Amino acid sequence: MKIEAENAEQPVVSADGELLAFLREERGRNSLWIRWIKTREGPGNSANDQLVAGPNYDAREVAFFADDSMIFSARRDGRFRLHKTVIGSGVIQEMNTPACSARFPAVSPDGLWLAFSCEQGGSWQIQVMNLNTQNQMRLTNSDCNSVSPVWTPDSKDVIYATDCGRGLGLTALAQLHVFR
Repeated sequence: MKIEAENAEQPVVSADGELLAFLREERGRNSLWIRWIKTREGPGNSANDQLVAGPNYDAREVAFFADDSMIFSARRDGRFRLHKTVIGSGVIQEMNTPACSARFPAVSPDGLWLAFSCEQGGSWQIQVMNLNTQNQMRLTNSDCNSVSPVWTPDSKDVIYATDCGRGLGLTALAQLHVFR
């Protein structure tokens, strides 16, 4: 199947391959869209595009849960917050936790954990949160940035980009085991 989406960037596909989430920039702010890419009616196309969060949210990164609900970061009132929505509900819930400015959400394959980057003291640090208890654990702690976490398939390790020990603008990938 060929997928084309005009003015779209940062694509993310749901685990079941049914949904495509992407961002569209409108006057310097991002809106969040989804498209059903495998439907009973036929192949996905722009007629299936559905606005999830308008440019007033200025959405940045998105991740899917196994049930096709989504979590995304958005910049509102000058800081990044995580928001959750159920596809088709039209309801967007701002999460109370974490309390920090948060970006780059990543849901573990087992659906039990959320990894994200949290701005603390002027740098971004990797944290994880148990989705059942809301308990959080900080995995990195330095004066450099650690961003864009992803989970290994067994939900035990987080791989992320970091500029720690690197030259300005240079990143490397690092891996941490999540102690539970």
